[in-house]
Amino acid sequence: MFKEIERKYLIKNIPKDYKNFPSVEIEQYYLAPKNITLRLRKISSEKDKYYLTFKYGKGIVRTEIEPQISKYLYIFLVKYFAISVIRKTRYIIPMSNYTIELDIYKGKVNRLITAEVEFKSLENYETFTPPKWFRKDVSLDPKYKNKMLAEKLKK
Repeated sequence: MFKEIERKYLIKNIPKDYKNFPSVEIEQYYLAPKNITLRLRKISSEKDKYYLTFKYGKGIVRTEIEPQISKYLYIFLVKYFAISVIRKTRYIIPMSNYTIELDIYKGKVNRLITAEVEFKSLENYETFTPPKWFRKDVSLDPKYKNKMLAEKLKK
């Protein structure tokens, strides 16, 4: 089992050079009730990759399992089990000892821009100083969880 430790921020100003960094298109479908995240994720770049993600827990440290699956299993699960979807472009921005994942959302939440930073330890999490272009830490605010955004969109 893998433990995910991350912070999520709203963005004040996008860096002017953000398009110079590598990016991928992400499509995430949600399949499970609210207390568990069961997600299908397609990451589009030069070669598409498909994942089935299980997340459990609350707060900044959660259990996460994310095996890669075939395109055919992905299509089948989306067709018969998907409840809601989120689409976004993710820019991968290196920053000293961390990687920032800048997410620019599409569709009905197209004005939302967030950044996520994952940490190897709680010590790294606690000593992290966000860059000036970050606005507000929303890591513990449930309304900014992708699953909650997707649930809101399906209504």
